[in-house]
Amino acid sequence: VFRLLGRIPEGKILSREEIEEIGYEFCTLTRK
Repeated sequence: VFRLLGRIPEGKILSREEIEEIGYEFCTLTRK
């Protein structure tokens, strides 16, 4: 999870859409 979050600049406030996108990407990576 932290690897994905590492792409995001520190201090940036994530919108709900961004959080859902990151969560979706994480789920797809863990399924592979």
